[in-house]
Amino acid sequence: MTGRVTEQLKLPKDLMLGEAIVTVTGRSDITVENYRGILEYEPEVIRLSLKHGQIRLSGKGLSIDYYTSDDMKISGMIDRIEYSL
Repeated sequence: MTGRVTEQLKLPKDLMLGEAIVTVTGRSDITVENYRGILEYEPEVIRLSLKHGQIRLSGKGLSIDYYTSDDMKISGMIDRIEYSL
């Protein structure tokens, strides 16, 4: 029901439903907003918990440049972005 109300009132889904916002800049930078936690952190894989599932980033030399309770910035050579429930 919240989804329908959000659509009808044209409210931003990230605010109303807590959806993640993933901003990709080239192949070397990603900013993730509204994440829940860090599940895996290796130079080749970073896996994050989201409100609705997970996101898995794979590549080479991946690192978390910074993180707060709201967002984080990841850099490195990003080869793949995968979402799962």
